[in-house]
Amino acid sequence: MRRIWTLLACLALGSASAACASPATEYCNAKCDCTGCSDNQYDECTIRYEAEADIADAYGCNVQFEDRHLCVVERYECNFRVFDEGLGRCGSELLDYERCR
Repeated sequence: MRRIWTLLACLALGSASAACASPATEYCNAKCDCTGCSDNQYDECTIRYEAEADIADAYGCNVQFEDRHLCVVERYECNFRVFDEGLGRCGSELLDYERCR
């Protein structure tokens, strides 16, 4: 449901808002800012993340996927160019998504 409201808000406000970035863009920007991805690696990241979102949709796990996504992009850590998605910080969200799938 949050995704629908976010999408409606983005349409109303226009695409210039940073809050309207796709989940794949948010995730891959965070990851690649940390690790220093090449353009090809960034493209691969977005393709893989969008494919994971499609899998979540196919299994009816959109809410769990979105919860996991929000936690990771809000709580990730970057240490010495290593992107840490935060198993300790987002463990319940990651586990809920895995259980749903």
